[in-house]
Amino acid sequence: MRETIITIANFAGLLGTWVMFTAWTVEAAAKGNAITAALFSPLAVAAAIVFAVTLAEKLGWLPLSK
Repeated sequence: MRETIITIANFAGLLGTWVMFTAWTVEAAAKGNAITAALFSPLAVAAAIVFAVTLAEKLGWLPLSK
């Protein structure tokens, strides 16, 4: 039970990080601030990749750790 709660909290944190960077990228682009959008865009992509790889590993689709 404890491991399940920790796993859910980890995924919530990863998902929140991705959403935050994506929102900041969209907001900066909407305001016409290309430099800020260019800084946050790679962070949003990296957060999405980390979330996807972590989820795939936890579901057993990507056996990285043995």
